[in-house]
Amino acid sequence: MEEKTIDRAKLKSYGLTKKEINMLINDYMPLPEENWVDLNRGIHIRYIHKTMGFRYGGYFVAFKFGENGAREKLLLENYKGGNRSHPGYKFYSVQVSNINVIFKQIAPYSNYELGLLQGELNTALGKIADLERRVEGLAKKINN
Repeated sequence: MEEKTIDRAKLKSYGLTKKEINMLINDYMPLPEENWVDLNRGIHIRYIHKTMGFRYGGYFVAFKFGENGAREKLLLENYKGGNRSHPGYKFYSVQVSNINVIFKQIAPYSNYELGLLQGELNTALGKIADLERRVEGLAKKINN
């Protein structure tokens, strides 16, 4: 996957290098702010905090809205599905105004989806092979 280009010169978070941060966001895509509202519950995100730099993030729960209807806080948990009795479970919030960039985890295809894509690819390859045979036949007719 293509390496994300974010200015990380000032990032000192967790003592990570630029290379290490790039590795951590390799399977993530930056999400434009206007699309933050489209985050689905349970998707894993990472983010760049305005003052603390790169953050590992967590599983998205919801946005908390202020009195004016604006998104004020991003609610996250460290275990998907939120079993509060689980040892080490954490539920926390981040001020939306303190976030520069959100990286959304790219969901892998399921076996079913891969099967559908493979079927479509095989169909397309069959059509291409058929067209190639027809072109060869027409080329022979023209040359004779």
